[in-house]
Amino acid sequence: MNINIDLLLHGNFEEFLKQVELGAIDKGKGMKAVINSEMPKYIYEFAKNIKGVNLEKLTNAIVKTQDGEYIYLFAKNIKGANLEKITDTIIETKNAETIYLFAKNVEGLNLEKLTKAIIETKNTYYINLFIKNVEGANLKKITDTIIETEDGNYIYKFAKDIEGANIEELTNAVIRTNNASCIYLFAMDIKSANLEKLTDGIIETQYGEYIYRFAKDIKGANLEKLTNAIIAIKDVRYISLFAKDIKNVNKEMLLAELEKIKANERVKQIQEKESNLVTLKRTLQEEKYKKIVNNQNKSSQFNQSINSGISRTL
Repeated sequence: MNINIDLLLHGNFEEFLKQVELGAIDKGKGMKAVINSEMPKYIYEFAKNIKGVNLEKLTNAIVKTQDGEYIYLFAKNIKGANLEKITDTIIETKNAETIYLFAKNVEGLNLEKLTKAIIETKNTYYINLFIKNVEGANLKKITDTIIETEDGNYIYKFAKDIEGANIEELTNAVIRTNNASCIYLFAMDIKSANLEKLTDGIIETQYGEYIYRFAKDIKGANLEKLTNAIIAIKDVRYISLFAKDIKNVNKEMLLAELEKIKANERVKQIQEKESNLVTLKRTLQEEKYKKIVNNQNKSSQFNQSINSGISRTL
């Protein structure tokens, strides 16, 4: 029977597989047709259903498709597949779900590589599942790696989303980033965090907006420390908001500091005006002097010209 391989492959794939199994279609020609199709489903199903195929060629073909779902299925269900090559391809997808499922369901993998890859996705949902469900996953190592990124937002999300995370270490780490918004969010959402440390951390940022928001929104924050901090940075807008919006603070001290800052600003403006006047006066004097010197030079040149003319006449 003369069978059109390509026509059958794309028209009725199940019948195509059946004909290969029966030997009506040469196994080698069938595999070549499947590989040339570049269809991940065909490559996977061929490897799964046809015995005695060249797994190296089929592995290369499935990897070439860059289809994370079928590459994962290939590695999971096809015995003898090149797991090292497939691992690298799975990592290259940068897809957290695919990396997680691959690590969870396929045996004999390079867990160190996959741990690094799942961390680089910054997807805390799948990192959490990775830690919980992947045999051999090391929470401490993953935490240390997250901290080493010095990415305040990532550290905050990790502390918020990962069960059993070391909150003390992550608190210290988020403070070291000096990222005011992340320190504020950490204090807002991580209830077991050390509030005193976070208060000192937000103060060290010297960021008026977040010192104000920290005092306003974080229950139990040290208002005395935060009041002194907002005064120290001399931010008129947030000192005003501090006095207006936050209860149980020393409003008299805040308002007195506002008046002091405003008075200093007035003095500074007066001094700047006086300095500008002195500079202007000096500039006018210099210009006047230059004009006099210039006129004297012109007069001298004129006299020299006259004397020269008289000398030639005589």
